[in-house]
Amino acid sequence: MHLILTGATGLVGSAVLDAMIKTKDITKISIISRRPVKMVEDAKDHRINVILHKDFEKYDSEGATTTPLSSQSLLSRLTTPWYAIIKGQAELALSQLSSTPSPSSPASSNPFVVYSMRPGYVDPASHASIHAYIPQLSATMNLLACVLGPAIRTGYKKLWSPTEELGKFCIEMAMGRWDNTIARETEGMKVGDSGRNGFEKLEGGGVVIGNGTWSRVARLG
Repeated sequence: MHLILTGATGLVGSAVLDAMIKTKDITKISIISRRPVKMVEDAKDHRINVILHKDFEKYDSEGATTTPLSSQSLLSRLTTPWYAIIKGQAELALSQLSSTPSPSSPASSNPFVVYSMRPGYVDPASHASIHAYIPQLSATMNLLACVLGPAIRTGYKKLWSPTEELGKFCIEMAMGRWDNTIARETEGMKVGDSGRNGFEKLEGGGVVIGNGTWSRVARLG
């Protein structure tokens, strides 16, 4: 199994990469990154190839096709007032991959199955193996995490996304493990339907997995 990852130096990306490294069924890992990936350097895993690429809007003839596992990897700041708009546009653009003919074989069925994650409070507190690699929080955000983190972990678990479990779920989705489950949960849904079991169907065939839904599907919630 060959998986492709972008955003590997961010919080969610680090969690996903850690899960990839721990999963022996994955035989090849390609990472597209603007800068070297410290976790990869430390792991010394022969399965991993890091492709340094400065401009994500341009690809040369070698160019890989990226398959983001999380729309969060498209943004560096979640606090921007434009975040909701950009996130929605990114989810819709990714969804269109499901209905776009393959360039190599236009007549064949499209191989892409597109899922967009909307995790809640992404919490790395107990995920020690990524602590050395994730972006450092500002003083304000660190204070909020200290105050809100314990309350969310104990009283609002539907909002809670522990990174170790989240990373594992993301790669299992990419490997197709949850395709049948998600298909059953979204059976009969129309484009624009939302709220049913925490899923939303997008134009093009993509599915948004809502806040708290991934953990329910993974039997964590």
